[in-house]
Amino acid sequence: MKRDQKLSLEILKFIEEHSPATGGLAKQIEVEGYDRPTIDAHTELLIDGGFVDGQIMREMTGNGSRLNFLIRRLTNRGHDTIASALKTS
Repeated sequence: MKRDQKLSLEILKFIEEHSPATGGLAKQIEVEGYDRPTIDAHTELLIDGGFVDGQIMREMTGNGSRLNFLIRRLTNRGHDTIASALKTS
């Protein structure tokens, strides 16, 4: 998979927009034009990279494994990334 910076930024913006002050993200991340496996792979990278405070859970299915996420919030690094992207647009 090739990393897509535009998708990563859209995921960060989705989390920022849909996360309540407490309790974490209650809905699945959706970005128009991208399929579920691609969104999941990029969400995993954002959690691993420290942009998102979240937990990755792998669920074994009959067809392999599926990713589920517990997204608590954006980190300061995630918010800074959005702000920096908006300055350069």
